[in-house]
Amino acid sequence: MAKFLQCDVGAIQRALRVFQENNLLTIHQDRYGWREKNRYKLIRTNWFGVKRKILEENITREQIGFLLLLKSLCYNHCNYTDYYGKDLQKIMTLKRSMIDNYLRALEARQYIKRDKKKKRITILRDDLFLTTKESEKEKIMKLCPEVMGDNDYIDEYGQYHFVD
Repeated sequence: MAKFLQCDVGAIQRALRVFQENNLLTIHQDRYGWREKNRYKLIRTNWFGVKRKILEENITREQIGFLLLLKSLCYNHCNYTDYYGKDLQKIMTLKRSMIDNYLRALEARQYIKRDKKKKRITILRDDLFLTTKESEKEKIMKLCPEVMGDNDYIDEYGQYHFVD
């Protein structure tokens, strides 16, 4: 992972610990004879993956960061958000003029589209993010949300685990 991200192993280890402490992932240690190997499992379903290609885009780092913030506000498995105007300013805690400048710049380069009528922002570039599918848990949560709690999960074999 450190080689892929071009950073030191210590930074990855610190980040993994922080993710684990904040219940964003679990770390499982498996033994294979005398060797140990870690497996990591994301806990939350509201995540998105970013392709390395985003770092090669011809936009500033600040614009990349803003685009990632926008993506984090999008609904699961889609590229649009209904945060708009003052609501966007409140959640991002940035100045309105800064937000407007980023939106204008990204819209001019066709990374996003603003729909003032619907008060919606859509990210147009699907090629920068990993495509995710709706998990079984999310399907169940939509049908019967009161059944599953935050700690409930479905394992890799499709078994439901309800945690008290």
